[in-house]
Amino acid sequence: MKVIKNNQVVNEVNFDLEKDIQKTIEDNLENIFGYELIKHEFTINNRRIDTLAYDRENKAFIIIEYKKIKSKSVVDQGHAYLALLSKNKAAFVLAYIEAMNEKKLEKDFDWTQTLIVFIAPKYMDYSKEATSLRGLPFQLWKVYKFEGDIVVLNQIIVEKAPDFITDFTRYKPTIVSKPKEDEIEIHSYDLNYHLKMGSDEIKEMYAKFEAEIQLFDNRIETKFNKQYIAFKISNRNFCSFHIQKKEIVCYLNIPFDTLSKFDPKHKAVQFGKTEGKNLCRFKITSQLSQHYAMLLIEASFNYNFGRKKKKIKYLLRNIQFD
Repeated sequence: MKVIKNNQVVNEVNFDLEKDIQKTIEDNLENIFGYELIKHEFTINNRRIDTLAYDRENKAFIIIEYKKIKSKSVVDQGHAYLALLSKNKAAFVLAYIEAMNEKKLEKDFDWTQTLIVFIAPKYMDYSKEATSLRGLPFQLWKVYKFEGDIVVLNQIIVEKAPDFITDFTRYKPTIVSKPKEDEIEIHSYDLNYHLKMGSDEIKEMYAKFEAEIQLFDNRIETKFNKQYIAFKISNRNFCSFHIQKKEIVCYLNIPFDTLSKFDPKHKAVQFGKTEGKNLCRFKITSQLSQHYAMLLIEASFNYNFGRKKKKIKYLLRNIQFD
């Protein structure tokens, strides 16, 4: 990787200590990942978790592990962390309560959305391949340091292999027992998970909307969780889709009074507040034109990312934000 500053190539340097990587990530945890720090170096049963964090959007615990040198056995370590979490849920809940000063019970968390994040300068090739199996809740991130205290993070995206367990057991009958109470079933959510709920018409409609939304800004990321598909920049959602059989329910992070200025047909309704966010909702069906729906979506994008003085691309009438 090359970094250029003021037309000069900035040289890559090494981190002095693993703790330097950890401090950099923890100091910027919310800005980078949108997670909240629960505890620095959480120790339980003689095992130490480098960083225990919380994904408030998905109500899930995040375990982060750092390596200063080339990381090798990420899969083994990841499974060890999952086993540790599954057998000690109460301890994790207690750590959350102490850090956040909030009353919570085990049932208030979504244990299926647990995620193990590895951050290291390099990974062995077989570690990357091992994480390609579907259903593994592991993320690999490469971290680079450059002169002038510049730090760059890149997620390693590995093409997912077919579901090994499904394919392997397809050819003989298998008795599958229910998980024990202290076990965690981890679920992986992707585009196929959401689209299987919609008709062919809805699937085609989603593809058109996603393509148009991505044109707003090249920083936009598409994230999939259990309930919806989120479009966001820097961990801030401006639009979410909930796919249903004959419609797409669209949620926008924008005050209702503001959105109403762009909604002469009154398609949107106020949905209340979730985690302090103002939410509006409207339904996308074959009867609602894509042009009109994109007007509302782009209004939310502009509201969230500072383009309030510009006329939006899909404007139906000469209205701007105050």
